[in-house]
Amino acid sequence: MKRRKGFTLQKRQRWQKEGRGQGHGANYQPQLKIRDVKSHGRSSRLGCPDTGRSRVTFSNNEYAVLIECRSDPRSGEIQEQKPLELDSTRVIANEMGVRHPWDRQSGEDIVMTTDILVELTEAGVSRWVPIPVKPATEMRKPRVLAKLEIDRRYWERRGWVQHPILDTDINRTRVANLDFIRNYSVWDRLGIALREPLPAARDALIDALLGATKFARAADVARDIEIRRCWTPGTALALLRHLVASRVLIADFEDAMLFDLPASSFIAYPELALWYSPLLP
Repeated sequence: MKRRKGFTLQKRQRWQKEGRGQGHGANYQPQLKIRDVKSHGRSSRLGCPDTGRSRVTFSNNEYAVLIECRSDPRSGEIQEQKPLELDSTRVIANEMGVRHPWDRQSGEDIVMTTDILVELTEAGVSRWVPIPVKPATEMRKPRVLAKLEIDRRYWERRGWVQHPILDTDINRTRVANLDFIRNYSVWDRLGIALREPLPAARDALIDALLGATKFARAADVARDIEIRRCWTPGTALALLRHLVASRVLIADFEDAMLFDLPASSFIAYPELALWYSPLLP
C-alpha cells in the first residue's frame, strides 16, 4: 500500500487536527482514507448501519477480515487503519536497529498503521486484538517482517497481542456468504412486505428447511414455500438471509453459497459460539 503523495510534517499535523485515528463508534476516523493511498486490490467503503459510518479497506484481504470481524458475536468496536504513536514506533525501531518507515519523497518518518483493531468480549471480559493483514508472499521480505515486529512490540507494550492474518488463512466462500447476508439482520430495514406476520413467516421457512429431504437445496425449498404461501418471488431468499444474519439459522458456509447448501445442513437457534470467526483468536 503506497501513499499517493508524499507524507510531510505538514500533512501529519493536518491529519491530526482533522481527528484522523481518533474517536469511537460512529465518530472514529481512520488514519488513511481511500484518496490517500494506492491500494493492492479493491479499495472499499463498507457501509455499516450498526455504527452509522462507512469503514475503509484497501485490499480484498482487508475487506474479508473486516467482514469476519463484523460477523463475530464477540466483536464490539472495530477501528480500521489505526495509527501508532510516532514517538513510540521510533523508539522501537531504534531498539531493533532498523530504520523507521519513511516517505521516500519527503524523507519524513511515516505514521504507521495497523490494518484492523477489534474489541472482542467474552464472559464480560474485553480485549483488543490488533490485526495486520498481509499476503503470504510478503512474509518473505525482511522489510515487511521488520515493520510487523515494530507493530507487534508496540501493541505488546500496551498489553495487547498482535494477531496477523494472511490471505491464505481466508476462506473466500465463507466471506462471500457473510457478505451476502450483510445488513440483513434487521428485517424492517429491508423494506420487503410480507403477506403474514414476520414470526409466522420465519417459523414457516425454518420448518420447511428442517423438514426438507436430505439433499434438497435451500434455494429450492425457498422457492417452494413462496409458491405455497403466495409470497412475492425473492421474499423467501431474503428471509433466509435475514434468519442467518440474525443468527437464528447457521450452516457450514465454507464449501458453497448459502442458497446452494443442502437444507439439511442448517441448524436452528445455534449456540452463539458456533458464530465465532475461525480467523479470530
